[in-house]
Amino acid sequence: MTAATAQKAPEQQAPAAREVREIRPQAGPQEQFLACGADIAVIGGGAYGGKTWALLLDDVPNVHDAAYASVTFRRETPQITNPGGLWDEAKGLFAAFGPRFLEQSHEVLFPSGAVAKFAHLELDDTVYDWDGAQVPVIKFDQLEHFTPSQFWYMLSRNRDPSGHLRPYCRATCNPDPDSFLAEFLKWWIDQEEFLEDGVTPNPG
Repeated sequence: MTAATAQKAPEQQAPAAREVREIRPQAGPQEQFLACGADIAVIGGGAYGGKTWALLLDDVPNVHDAAYASVTFRRETPQITNPGGLWDEAKGLFAAFGPRFLEQSHEVLFPSGAVAKFAHLELDDTVYDWDGAQVPVIKFDQLEHFTPSQFWYMLSRNRDPSGHLRPYCRATCNPDPDSFLAEFLKWWIDQEEFLEDGVTPNPG
């Protein structure tokens, strides 16, 4: 038998194994942040802690829901478009779901009709561009860079026109004692809380 006749016809060959990409939060703060059921949740910490990735990952469970829409804000556009920034991270994460990426408007359009948009609030009155909008999920990357009026105004846009999604807000932050966020979160911060090892007291 020749090598040619020993070879199976193309339709008889076993299908190639499909690559499976598992997307999940890291155990610890990312997991807790994404499992949180609060109306407003903020994940904090230093640089390279995976905060922005967790913020993006929050969209993933909803990308098959046609009524789903989120807007993620940075204070300035370059913080969205810089190489390796928010927009690049979003494209890397969401590409597996087969969406269209609209480069001009920084929107991700999923096949289901779900939308994830990225936008700036460079000036205080930029919020009025959102007058009349209804956004089920509003997110702020580095909330400490925004003003209180921007934050509270955008929360007034946090609505679901379909009526079947629960509106909520998610945010990341870096430590900044001079930000309005420090005072906003003060009530929820337990100064006696232990660090992740469960033994070392929180120093601050």
